[in-house]
Amino acid sequence: MNLAYKWIYSEVKQVPQDLLEIAGSEIIAELLLNRGIDTLQKAKSFLNAESLPLTPNNIINDMEKAVERINAAIETQEHIVIYGDFDADGVTSTSLLYKCLRHIGANASFYIPDRADEGHGLNSASVCKLISSKQARLIITVDCGISNVAEVKLAKGFGTDVIITDHHEPHDIVPDAYAIVNPKVAEEENEVKYLAGVGVAYKLACCLLDHHNKTEYSNELSHLVTIGTIADLVPLIDENRILVAKGLKLIQEKKPPAIAKLFELAGYKDDKIVSGEMIAFGIAPRINAIGRLESAELAVSLLVSEDKEEIDNISKTLNHNNRLRQQMCHDTFLEADQKLLSENLLEKDKAIILSDSSWHPGIIGIVASKLVEKYYRPTFLICIDNDTKEGRCSARSIEGLNLHDTLTIHSDYFTRFGGHALAAGFSFDLNKVSFKKLKENLNNTINQNLKPESLKRTIKIEKNIELSDLTVEFIESLRRLAPFGEGNPQPIFSITGLILKQYKTIGAANNHLRIFLESDNNIIEAVWWQRGAIDIKPSEKVDVAFIPELNTFGGKIRVQLVIKDIKKSDNQSDSGVDTTSKIQWIDYRNGITDKQKLVDCIKSNNDVAMYVEDSNSIKELKTKDYLKQRLISRTTCKKINQLVIYDLPPDKAVFDNILAAVEPKVIHFVGKKSQEQEPSLIIKLLSGMLKYAYTHKAGEVGLNILAEKLFISEKSVLIAIKLLEKAGIVNLIENKSAKIKFEFKGSSNLGEIVSMEEYQEYLASLKESTDFRNKLMLKDIEEIKKLFYTEEKNLVEV
Repeated sequence: MNLAYKWIYSEVKQVPQDLLEIAGSEIIAELLLNRGIDTLQKAKSFLNAESLPLTPNNIINDMEKAVERINAAIETQEHIVIYGDFDADGVTSTSLLYKCLRHIGANASFYIPDRADEGHGLNSASVCKLISSKQARLIITVDCGISNVAEVKLAKGFGTDVIITDHHEPHDIVPDAYAIVNPKVAEEENEVKYLAGVGVAYKLACCLLDHHNKTEYSNELSHLVTIGTIADLVPLIDENRILVAKGLKLIQEKKPPAIAKLFELAGYKDDKIVSGEMIAFGIAPRINAIGRLESAELAVSLLVSEDKEEIDNISKTLNHNNRLRQQMCHDTFLEADQKLLSENLLEKDKAIILSDSSWHPGIIGIVASKLVEKYYRPTFLICIDNDTKEGRCSARSIEGLNLHDTLTIHSDYFTRFGGHALAAGFSFDLNKVSFKKLKENLNNTINQNLKPESLKRTIKIEKNIELSDLTVEFIESLRRLAPFGEGNPQPIFSITGLILKQYKTIGAANNHLRIFLESDNNIIEAVWWQRGAIDIKPSEKVDVAFIPELNTFGGKIRVQLVIKDIKKSDNQSDSGVDTTSKIQWIDYRNGITDKQKLVDCIKSNNDVAMYVEDSNSIKELKTKDYLKQRLISRTTCKKINQLVIYDLPPDKAVFDNILAAVEPKVIHFVGKKSQEQEPSLIIKLLSGMLKYAYTHKAGEVGLNILAEKLFISEKSVLIAIKLLEKAGIVNLIENKSAKIKFEFKGSSNLGEIVSMEEYQEYLASLKESTDFRNKLMLKDIEEIKKLFYTEEKNLVEV
């Protein structure tokens, strides 16, 4: 099985002058453009997130109703129970709301279910216990509750109100709660849809503090919302970016006692700069560790405590649990990996689905993530309780398979389920469905819906740079883009043609590498975490993909590369190998090669695909039975030995991506000349496509889909959409480079577009595609081959 990365470079974009000025350098400006930050105002907001105002606290549905009910409970001193969850998001949510309620005079306590015995969310036994023994008159859930229809009904029957604060995806039927504060329940789009559970709890807390004229206390909660948001891996964009940026600044200025202790345990005591990476890899795992192996209420007690002795005692337990968790994860991973290989699952199905009665439910999610990292397959790990006849699963996925959508299809099998696109979980009754049947049905769905190309591991590289670019000043300037996380990853760069001088293993288990690379007699050090060896010999030339960082060990500042991938350079200077010969090109233009040979080749081989996108070409070729199943486009191409370039792609980026996805050994170059469409007709067709997407796809569509259907470049599509926006036909809500979200207003103003000044930019982009296609039709085949081997070294993988 090929687990090599496919390197995908960001599209090179022209940098506007005003963006260059605020960015300070060409590279930083390009990184902003890669993140959709393409105007001066967007750049100012992105680079100064900590100074931006947050959205109104009552922006989420039912917020005012929830605040009114909580204030009524405070006034009569009803007992309020905060019902949390045992992961870092749930723990910080519980801690945050508890601190807030106590600060404004509420009679409040908290409860977090046991991971092993109770699982996620409300459960009937706990609800009854809280009402009967603790006299709970109001239950407020944090980071859970949106799927607990029966449990909320039960509480309501006892006269106890339930307020749900959650951020997970709602099912078709939501609980009949007193109030549901969840940004994902709203039908209309909102600016806080990506909030973590702790983010939702924070908005509620701020509303309460505002009502009690104690808004200054929100700063005392900021560190908790920061930790929980980073830990839950929600996108660090929009409101989340502002929350985390503000929180990191406050943590850096002054850490509360419990947070200071966690930083000390993680080895960050003397670090002057607090980063999101410290929280993600040092703080969050320690908070999670308690809830994985015992009651997470201990973690809440730590985070709300001001007592040094209590903090020290709990911290010792926390650190012990973290070490124990690491060992259990290691052992379970080895067991699962051996089970996977012995059952030969990777050859039969696209997903990994395993079960065992000895696995601990608290750590199977981590192990599932490690299996995804190793094999790049959606992974479902299930612990079986033979006494209760219950199976409990933690699942992790890859891009291309939405777990929540997948589980929804099979929801009849589950006693409960929930989660997100890339992480989810469920429980099921073994008396009603066997593991074998459940596994079979899940595999059938995944095998059908997960495209083969989605199983290809990719690495997105921002830019190829030179070793001379890696200065201390440059790496410090990258911090302006922080905080990094989901939705705003740390920039990955590449350098090509370095010489691998030597490498050695480091770490107690010898499972990391320290690597020394050379260019023009300059040596640079690199580390590759969780990698024990590489199959490249010293003195060979290599291309490296990496994140640059500053190593301050020993008081000296030096540049270091954190390696993400290494591969042999395509043009080893001493090999004498012509890399252009790795793909055989056969030219059919102008009768150079008899096209009947191509027909015979297709008819006699199953490993030939034909790139076609022009609607006229598709209509013509689909009449031939031997071609019907061979046609591919830029969005459906997959690995195959022989590729026919029938239509000419609109630009080099599309051609590059096709070759990278297909990895052909032979290219049959036909290069049919396509009839150019009237530019205004293309915009009319685009308007119709957007209207359909708004009606049937909730106003979301990929730029590549639109570009493919119109047989133009994504650049032309984006310019055309902006023309439609200026004409008032669409309102562009979100542009994330690969996908747009919009509102369709109506197409009555289409005729105005041709007279707009920006229409000339649109025509120029179409002409760029025409010129590129003409070059492909007229150039000698050797010149065309050079287009794809001089710069784009990722096209022929080692």
